[in-house]
Order: sequence, then C-alpha cells, then structure tokens
Amino acid sequence: MSVFSSFRSLFAKELLPKHGALPLPLDDAELLDLWQELDAWTPHYIELERGSRALRQGGQASPFIGQGLEYMESTAYERGDEIRHLDWRLMAKTGEAFSKRFEAMRQPQWCLVFDVRASMWFGTKARIKMAQSIRMGALLAKHVQQMGASLHAWSWSDAGLQKLPLAGERNLAQSLVEQLNQRMNLSTLTDTVTPAKSLSQAGLSLAQYERLGTQMVLLSDFKDWVSVAQQDSDFIAMLAALAERFSLSAVQLYDPSELQLPQVQGIGLQAQSQTLWLDRAQDAAAYQAWANQHLQQTQELFARCGVATFEVQSDASFQQCAQRWQQFFTQERA
Repeated sequence: MSVFSSFRSLFAKELLPKHGALPLPLDDAELLDLWQELDAWTPHYIELERGSRALRQGGQASPFIGQGLEYMESTAYERGDEIRHLDWRLMAKTGEAFSKRFEAMRQPQWCLVFDVRASMWFGTKARIKMAQSIRMGALLAKHVQQMGASLHAWSWSDAGLQKLPLAGERNLAQSLVEQLNQRMNLSTLTDTVTPAKSLSQAGLSLAQYERLGTQMVLLSDFKDWVSVAQQDSDFIAMLAALAERFSLSAVQLYDPSELQLPQVQGIGLQAQSQTLWLDRAQDAAAYQAWANQHLQQTQELFARCGVATFEVQSDASFQQCAQRWQQFFTQERA
C-alpha cells in the first residue's frame, strides 16, 4: 500500500490515550491571556455596521447577508411565489393555495457550531486545534454581542449535536468558553457512527432547530468532509441546502504540521495500532502533496456549495485571528 493511500486511511484518526479524560484545551494561564486579549480588542468595523444599520430603522430589509426572515402570515398564493414558501398545512385544511409571508428579523441571529471530534484534539505547536477553536469562538461571541445580535452555539461530536446553554447576555464569550473548555472523556471521542451519517444528522438538526437566515459559522478541521462528499452526493446537496437556508461560513482550523512536516527524523503518523513512517524523502513528499490537495479539495467543496470559508492556523496569535476575521467579515459584506 502506498504512503498516499495509507495516509488517507489514517487521516481520520488521531493518536489518543486509551483511557481516562483529556486535559482541558485551555489551562488557567491560557484563559487569563485570552480574557486580557479579548478585553483589549475593539472591533472598530462593527461601529460602521451598526451606524449603517441605525440609518435604516423602520420598515427596512435585513442589512445582513442571507434571508434573515421571520414568519408573518399566510396569504392567498400569487403567481411567482416560491414553492418552498407554500403553506402546505393550511392548503391541506382549506383545499386552496396559500403562501407564507415573511418580514426581516429585527434582531439578527447568529449560530456557532463547534466540531469536538477526535481530530480536533491534535496539536504540535502552541496549542491543539480545539483550543484555537475555543479562542476563535470567544472572539466571534464578542463580535456578535457588540453587534447587538443573539447567539446560539452547538457542539458536534460523533454522538450528534448538543446545544450549549449560554447563560447571561452580559458576557457571551465567557459563557461560551465555560461550556467548551471541558475535559473530554475519551469514550465520547470513539467513532460510533460513520462520518457520513454523523454529518448528515448534524445538518438535518441544524435545519430543524435554527431559523431561516441565521448567520451560521462552522468551526472544524473538516477532516472527512471531502471523503464523505466523494462517496455520497446527497451530502453535497445537504450542504448546499444549508448554505441556501442560512448565511453559512466555515472556519477551517489546521495544525502547522498537517500542511508542512517539520524537518526532523523519525516522523510517524500514528493512529491506534497503526504507524506510517515518513523517513524516506519520497514518503514525506507524497504526504506533502496529499495534504495540500486535501486542503484545496475542501476549499473547492465549500465554493461549490456556496459556503464562504477561511483558514486559521492553530498556533496563530489572538491578534492574527482577529485580523483574519475582520478581513473576512468586511469582504463578505462589501
């Protein structure tokens, strides 16, 4: 078996202890640094957004990307009404065609979805990917709060989606970090369902519980999305449908070593009882080609489905993360 195909089989797994719980993603010192950096960060670009929104108070369309709509009433069907807005329940009762009418949401709704599966607990420099995901989530929570929007958050494991209770609206970032910065029991990181089934279940749940037009951000390494899409065309359709229903963005987190191997001897990719050594130059080169191809394929998948995306390295500083998000946010609203 070639190194290329071998790594493909190993990529979906990470080397983890066999028993017990993993340490906290962020220790006390890292949390203190995060709070200090978060307090010092002022997203000035939000003031422009809020000022623009203030000029449009009253009967205006939503100023945010996406449909951002709430149900208002059902009226008689008119030619040109979208089929997806037909009120099937009322039609069944009356025997006549009705369409649902919507109005712009007065308070924007945001939703953050955090991948907490096994591969997110991997890291070689500064911190694991899960820790960077939490730091990025805190930054986004402050962004949402300063915009005067409401926030929902979900964690996503192989067992499914779990809604995170965000207590107190005074500090959404702190509440979010408290929910995510938990010791993860290894039993919850054991693959209990296939990636395709896990992703499909998560997508269906989000479509069911989050309202139309929500600003949704996925935070993950998206390690298995390409392979699932290659095996299941329904997954591509589901992802495109989510992008149609929500204003969907993706933050792709990766460890530096996942794209550029360190220049040291004795590198091996380990997963449970399997080890793939990359001592030979051609093996390391094959891995390098695979890693870059995988990143490109993930980006192409999102572009095909209409999902806006950007990448964040796990060892990036808070300021680098903030600058990257500001650039992405302002570009998407340009």
